[in-house]
Amino acid sequence: MVGFVPAILSLLVFILILFVILGGIGGRLTGLYYLKTDISELGVPSKLQNSTFLQDLSLFSGADYVGDVATASSLGLASSYTISLLTSCGHFPDGAISCTTPRFGFYFEPVADLKLDGTSLSGTYSQDFLNTISSYGKVNRFLAIAYVASAMLSFVAPLMAFCSAVLAVAASSIATLLLFAGSIASVVCYRKVNSAFNNAFNFDGMTSKTGSYPVALSFVAFAFSVCASILFLTRARTAAVSARRGKPVIARSVGGKAGESLLAGEEGREGSRGIVSGTDAKTQKSGLWGRIPTFTQHKYVQVEKQPSLVRTDVAGHEQAVLLNSPDGVRQRLDEDWATPDDYSHSKGETGSAASGGASIPLVSIGANKQTKDMNTAYEPYSAPK
Repeated sequence: MVGFVPAILSLLVFILILFVILGGIGGRLTGLYYLKTDISELGVPSKLQNSTFLQDLSLFSGADYVGDVATASSLGLASSYTISLLTSCGHFPDGAISCTTPRFGFYFEPVADLKLDGTSLSGTYSQDFLNTISSYGKVNRFLAIAYVASAMLSFVAPLMAFCSAVLAVAASSIATLLLFAGSIASVVCYRKVNSAFNNAFNFDGMTSKTGSYPVALSFVAFAFSVCASILFLTRARTAAVSARRGKPVIARSVGGKAGESLLAGEEGREGSRGIVSGTDAKTQKSGLWGRIPTFTQHKYVQVEKQPSLVRTDVAGHEQAVLLNSPDGVRQRLDEDWATPDDYSHSKGETGSAASGGASIPLVSIGANKQTKDMNTAYEPYSAPK
């Protein structure tokens, strides 16, 4: 059950972000808004309100040539609007809700969405207000991409864990970074928009306030994503260590013959039968990297047990002789004092070794003079006088 904890946390992150993304879509989850504007008290004079001639004409004729005060109902607007990540919804006094089509790159434009261009407020907006709305539009596009990408990465991270622990760590870490950036950006951006809106339209009966639910969900998802990333990383490191300890290695003798496989753990370090460096000879680095001690490991090989012999030389001193084969035993025993053809019966007429290799004939050839006295081959040693 413990192994499924990071996967469960990732799925929780996906669900929380999904609530933020789907807020307001289809008139549902409208309480998950970043900003809410109240225009129920909107009262903006018409553009002709300051015309004295039209006012006098309206007074004498009884007809209205000036125009009424613009209100939410006269402009065909709802009494309040909630702005979510991908859409905005209008809430009418009768309880009806009307939402715009969700889309990437959506952002709330007060001048166009509230039809303020047809009122006397047209052209009276401050430059700070216009700059704030323009920056908000860019930030909201980033928020949409960041939240959708983090939701997808959080969903696929547990699936990647079955294939590669490193991919799961990467996906979860990227989702965490996107969530952190999106959470901070949403708080800063919508606070600026809220302040700019209230400063621009507070005297005209329009107010706004920020919502807390999407921000809270975003930060909770970020916290879960951090935990999931840490757990994925821990599992990846544990798997890597286990793989290094349990990697089979090939034992090789001096003669180059492969021995049995070993596990490069405690048994491998004891090195009873071959290489214990933890890596196969085929995977050893070559070239410049192979010459640097930091990137190479020592190779420990087994030295096969060889037959040994102690002999006494002509001076009476004992000498240890390392022998590689039975033929070598016999040859090294008598090579210093044996007669040339003592072993001719085993070596053949040509004097070749039993192993089949070529050697120098031990018999006299042609006019070569015998230089060794056969009668003294086995005489006891006597010191020269």
